[in-house]
Formats: sequence, C-alpha cells, structure tokens
Amino acid sequence: MVLEPSLFVPLFRALMSCQVYEKASIQKLVGNIADNCLIHLFEPSFLIYTLDIPSMDAAASNLENTLPRDLVDDALLEKGRKNREQRIKLYNSCIEELVSSKNPVVQLG
Repeated sequence: MVLEPSLFVPLFRALMSCQVYEKASIQKLVGNIADNCLIHLFEPSFLIYTLDIPSMDAAASNLENTLPRDLVDDALLEKGRKNREQRIKLYNSCIEELVSSKNPVVQLG
C-alpha cells in the first residue's frame, strides 16, 4: 500500500517514464507494478463530522470532568493540529503536482 503521497508521485512518474521501452517483458513488468501500486493507493479522508447527540455530549462532558485536568497536554494537541494541517497540504500539493504534470502520459487532468 502506498501510504506516503510524497513517494507516490516520483514512483508513478518513474513507472510512466518506462513506457518508452518497447520490449514486451518491460511493458508487462511496468504494467504489473502500476496495477499493484494503483489498487493499493491510500486515499486519506480529511473529513471531520460533528454529530448533535445530546446524550453523547453529556457522557463526553462527564468523562472530561472525571479525568484530571493535567491529563490533556495542550501543547501536544496544538502540535497534532499543526501536523495534520501540514499533512493535508503535502497530500494536496503532491496530487496537484501529479495531475498538472507536463508529461502527456502522466497527465490526468
């Protein structure tokens, strides 16, 4: 499974650059690798849902009040938020780079 978008773009470009070789064994190998990679491409979901369920909100609030206040590290939460934002930007820029590629074989848009 290709989980790292910054690795997928160079891998896909390298595979597509092999299309110039006419030897059937190379084409078959490239096709097999491409098939195996593309079907395992991980497409993350960045959606966040909020649900309006009062009983769950109350249970979460009760749990939060039960736990010690110093259990939650605000700096760690902020670091996680920033890392998530950077990850989304990296993923989007890698996909944009792939879609807007100048190579006609790789051009998807």
